[in-house]
Amino acid sequence: MNSSIKSFICILLTLSATNTNAALRIHKAPLPEVDVVEKNYDFTPEEDTVTGRGRDQRLSDALTQMTQNKITVKYVDEGVDKIPVSWRSNEEPLQIMLTKLSRNYGVDIVLNKTTETLYVGIDTGQCDPFREAEILKTKRQWDALDIKKMPTLPAFLPVELDIYGYETRLC
Repeated sequence: MNSSIKSFICILLTLSATNTNAALRIHKAPLPEVDVVEKNYDFTPEEDTVTGRGRDQRLSDALTQMTQNKITVKYVDEGVDKIPVSWRSNEEPLQIMLTKLSRNYGVDIVLNKTTETLYVGIDTGQCDPFREAEILKTKRQWDALDIKKMPTLPAFLPVELDIYGYETRLC
C-alpha cells in the first residue's frame, strides 16, 4: 500500500507538470461584517450648547447629560466619576460648562478633539499656573489703564497640551 501511494503521487506530479491548464486558485478569506458606527461629524465643543441642570448628581451622569453621548468620556482616576456635582445651564457652550465643572469641583478635564474623547481626572494643580498667569496678565493691563478692580478668570481658558492642538486642558 505504501508503494501504491508513492506511485499515485508520482502520477499526480507528472500530470500536473505536463498539464498547462492546471492552476492553483487562491481565494480571499471572507472578512467579518463590521457594524459601522456613524459619528456626528458636525460636533464642535465650542459651538454645541448645553441646556439642563443637575443637583448632587454623579459626575458621570452630569457629563452624559451635558455631552449627550456625542463624545466618549474616559475617567482617568478611580472614583472621579462618583463625585457629586450640581450644575445649571441655559444654552451655554459645552466648553464653558466643562470649564466650570473643572474649576468648581477640582476636576482635571482634557478634551481631545481628534478622537472626540474627554479625559476626566482629579485636578492636582495642573491648571493653577495658567489661571494665575491669566489673572496676573489681566491685572497688569488693568493697572496700566488705572482700573482698580480685581480681574476674574475668563469663562474659558484653554491650555494646549500638544503642538498640534489636538488636546486641550479646560482650565
